[in-house]
Formats: sequence, C-alpha cells, structure tokens
Amino acid sequence: MTILAAFPDFMSEFGAYFLVILILLILYAVVSGTEDAYNSLTSVEREEFQAENNRVWELLKQPRYLLATILIANTLVNVASILISSFTLGALSATYGWRDSSYGDILIPIIEVGLITFILLFFGEITPKVYATQNRHLIVKRIALVMYVLRTILWPLSYVLISTTKFLDSRIKDQNDTASFEDIKHAIDLTSEEESP
Repeated sequence: MTILAAFPDFMSEFGAYFLVILILLILYAVVSGTEDAYNSLTSVEREEFQAENNRVWELLKQPRYLLATILIANTLVNVASILISSFTLGALSATYGWRDSSYGDILIPIIEVGLITFILLFFGEITPKVYATQNRHLIVKRIALVMYVLRTILWPLSYVLISTTKFLDSRIKDQNDTASFEDIKHAIDLTSEEESP
C-alpha cells in the first residue's frame, strides 16, 4: 500500500487530533503574541486608547487582570497542546507499532520532547512575539474583544492569582520592613555601645 493510498485512512483516524493541535497552536500563538503586543505599547499609544475610551482602554486600566488573563490562557492552551500532542503521538505509535520496534524507545521521546517543543517555541512563542511587537497597535485593537471575553471567563482564576500575588507581595514587603527596622535597631545598639565608657 502506498503512502498516498493510506492517507485517507490516516486522516479519518487521526485528522481530528491534528485539527485540534492546529487550533491549539493558533490559540497559543495569538495569546502569546497578545502579551507582547500589550506590553510593548508606548505611552503615546496608551494615551490614544485612553482618549478613544474603548475596550482596549478597559483592558489597559486593569493591567494585573490583563496579565493574569493572558498568563492563565497561555498556560491552559500550552498544557492542552502538549497533552493532545502526546496523546496523538501515543495513538500513532500504537497504530503503527512504533513502540514495539527497536527504534521506538528512542524515536518517541525525541519527537515528544524535541519536535513538540520546537513547534511550540517557534510557532507559538518566537514568531507571534516578533510579529506582535512590530504590529502591536493593530494586534491590540483586533484582539481586544477576545481578551475582554477571556478576562470575563477567567475572572475567578485571575482574582485568585492576583489576590495571592498581592498577599505574597505584602508579606515580602513586611519582611523587608522588619529587616530594615532590625538593621536600624542594631545600628543604634552599636552606637550606644561605642559611646558608653
């Protein structure tokens, strides 16, 4: 059986997996690029959006929620991409007997780690970030509605993430303040010891 003759069977069995992987990769690229687009806006561009008072400005007014939404969405899509890719590779290797072959023990981990990582980095991180940084104004405007909807959907998770971060920030600040107070107290004690006969 030739490769072309087997292609319809292959696509009927694995086409849905590859379609899901492609959709997740596109989502990963969009979310990853969006992060850089928003973060690379200049102060002049931010003022323009403020003057327009549109969805972009609504998102920019709450930068912690915007960042939390992007990070959560990015993580969810990234994990889903890896899981579906790994599952698809497992199904392929079971169907075609790669795991049972002598090269399966070497080939499958190389594909799982090497190829999937390369695809995610190149198509999901590097390329979208370069494009988004160069076209930030356009990207921010076009993706504002999607980010607004995502922020609404992910608000409970974002709230927990932001609350936890604020709590940790305050604890670290309190520890730094305490350390500074202790340093001052120690300096006073040293000065008092030098002055006494």
